Amino acid sequence: MFRSIRTNGDAPRRLRAMAFAAALLAPAAGEACRGGGVEARPAKVRNALRDGLDRLGAAHTPSAFTREVLARRGLTGLARGDAAAAARQLEADLLARPGEESDGALALADLWLRAGLRLERDAPADALACFRDSSAAAMLALAQARGGCRDQAVAIHNDAVARLIRLSQDERVRGDGPWIDALARLGVACEGAGPFVDPSRFASVEVCDDIRVRGMRRVYQSPGLGVPTVASRTVDRGRPTEPSEAFYARNLRIGATVTAAPVGGGWRPAAVSLAFHDPYETTSLDVGGVATPMAADVTTPLAVQVSMPLLSLQTTLGLFRSDFQEGVETGLYMLMPWQPGKIPVVLVHGLSSNPGAFVQTINELRNDPEIGGRFQFLVFAYPTGRPIPASGLSLRRSLDKAERAFGGDPAFHRMILAGHSMGGILTRMMVTDSGDRLWNAVLRVPPEGLRADPEVRAELEEMLIYRPVPFVRRAVFIAAPHRGSRIADEPFGRLISRLVRPPDRQAAVVAQLRADNGPDVFRENVFRGRSITSIGNLSPSSPVLTAVADLPIAPGVTHHTIAYRFAGVAPNDLVVPAWSSDLPDDASHLDLPGTHFSEQSPGTVVELRRILIEHLREQDAT
Repeated sequence: MFRSIRTNGDAPRRLRAMAFAAALLAPAAGEACRGGGVEARPAKVRNALRDGLDRLGAAHTPSAFTREVLARRGLTGLARGDAAAAARQLEADLLARPGEESDGALALADLWLRAGLRLERDAPADALACFRDSSAAAMLALAQARGGCRDQAVAIHNDAVARLIRLSQDERVRGDGPWIDALARLGVACEGAGPFVDPSRFASVEVCDDIRVRGMRRVYQSPGLGVPTVASRTVDRGRPTEPSEAFYARNLRIGATVTAAPVGGGWRPAAVSLAFHDPYETTSLDVGGVATPMAADVTTPLAVQVSMPLLSLQTTLGLFRSDFQEGVETGLYMLMPWQPGKIPVVLVHGLSSNPGAFVQTINELRNDPEIGGRFQFLVFAYPTGRPIPASGLSLRRSLDKAERAFGGDPAFHRMILAGHSMGGILTRMMVTDSGDRLWNAVLRVPPEGLRADPEVRAELEEMLIYRPVPFVRRAVFIAAPHRGSRIADEPFGRLISRLVRPPDRQAAVVAQLRADNGPDVFRENVFRGRSITSIGNLSPSSPVLTAVADLPIAPGVTHHTIAYRFAGVAPNDLVVPAWSSDLPDDASHLDLPGTHFSEQSPGTVVELRRILIEHLREQDAT
């Protein structure tokens, strides 16, 4: 079956064309392709069925436990009637005879929960008050309970808090105002365990259990006290209120576990507090002197983030229009605040892709006990249609911006870069010294002789004459076409390249340089025809790519290669041949079975983990 594979490093033309088409068109092919094949959306049918069954159960008598408590207090007749009336009567009885029964709070929580379920559909505002009281009583019960009763208290608490959150987002309850105000009107105060999970900054909150995640190899979640949620926070990157905020997505999705607690104590607390906890910072809570495991779901918020339609749209626009539109900016992105002492790992995606290409990698590695505690992960987003030197400049500027914000942390200066495909070329540009090679590969005129506006001249020098980024200590090249791919020169590559429109400013600068310095100011095959796009730069004959490929990697930078071999034996991955992806002086080189689009395969994640562990050992030894 492998006879048709050429031994000179190329796959059959038809297979190569199909692979290249898949690389370019997959991000725009539909909703299922967003975020590297990961999809997160509300599970409407499942949620409606669940709520219907819950309301049906609430119509019947309370649990055996609650009936027993009511019977001991002579309140049996209320058990078959109005749950809210029974709750009020039990509450009054508990106030009149305090200390007689330690399990009264649990029965009270059960009754208020059932009362809320009966009111939830037709009287949501009244139901909200019932769920408030249920969650508070359940936390009181948890502080008193032992053994199996603790499990019941946690279950009721979590159910009540989840419904409290859902109803607070309901327009029938919140009206035109913020969801947090709807709770405040009922005496429910929301607070964050830290600035990152400050609920006053959340535009909305969803319960993780209401969201269906598909495509993620593993969902990292754990049971316990509290309700895992996905909170939406709108960020102004241009006017950050804290250093990390300049590196958040404009629409950031944050994972937070929510718990409720009565304020002031007693059966009728003065107020109820909803606390939002960062599951990466808190794993257990002290309740009644007992360390109680906290529930967590750290995968669903990540899946929701990469499933946003805007990310997929900008992938296509970034290729064909060579720019992003409003809502996404070129630059580094973090999913959580900068964590001092943790080494940054920057992941750089390839052509016609987006940071979602690393969603599986991030999900696996940051939840690995050995890795998550020592590394933090950032991604670089950029419009992939631009010429490679322009994207290299954007990455370098983004790294410099991060250094100004976090460079005081010694761990920052142990940075690792990992780039897939064209992202591998950008990564290589960060760890090489261009000297005048790249300038001479692009322009016939030396810098001092170029007639240009000072701003244009400075930008060209910054783009084409650069030094290695001093704080990068290790680089990982994943299926990187260091010496190009012949697909770029074949019909499909040429067609797509012609459809790519360079940025307006780039076209204007090129025209002005030609007008001021003569039509031959640029070298052959540079900034003309297909060479004005990244696809043209990926041709093996591209002077730009050849110049970058000939630059030696800086001393002190350890580098690794992960490459793929189609069917495990071909000398290529259907896009990049071995002669292009291989480097002779790598610290390690691993060939995995797969195609060019295997950057999130389990084998790749395992190898990245091995490299990170090696980095730790070497850095800790110095």
